[in-house]
Amino acid sequence: MIKTLVIFFDLGGVLCRGESLEGRDYLIFCSIYGIPLKTEDIISMSKNPPTESEIKDVIIRCHRLYESDLFANLIGNVKDCNLIFGIATNSPKEVVLFTESLEFIQKELIVISSLEGISKPQLEFFEKMIDISKKYNPDKIIFLDDKQNIVDAANIFQNITAFKFDNAECDSLFEFIKSVLK
Repeated sequence: MIKTLVIFFDLGGVLCRGESLEGRDYLIFCSIYGIPLKTEDIISMSKNPPTESEIKDVIIRCHRLYESDLFANLIGNVKDCNLIFGIATNSPKEVVLFTESLEFIQKELIVISSLEGISKPQLEFFEKMIDISKKYNPDKIIFLDDKQNIVDAANIFQNITAFKFDNAECDSLFEFIKSVLK
């Protein structure tokens, strides 16, 4: 019998790695992520605010996939499973621009804390993940995050099996997921 698994990924530290940014791009990044700026930088940004195109470019560059062929490899190499992919992140709402480019992610399986008004590790965040997964009737919901306190909170729910992924310990997210699915 083929199992249906919904796999949710955290973005930063799990599914994506950031690119080093400098100058104006760094200021745009800081303003998106709520990182305090110096007064002169605030003045500079207010005189010349970033365009939607600049914001989208910075977000995409900050969220490069660790493994660009990850989803195709998983679908091609994991047998006896119907794999469905989602994102569960505390990243700011602007990451929606990035998620639009991920063809294997189900758009209804994206939970972004700033859009929901709840964040990990709040239990309501994980309840939202379970609720939006129901349409797929999954045998299991798997969640990958890079923070232990968030993994521990998710594992409170019997519907979710959460794992900590540390890219310093495991250089292949694909291999890590394969080991989790065994």
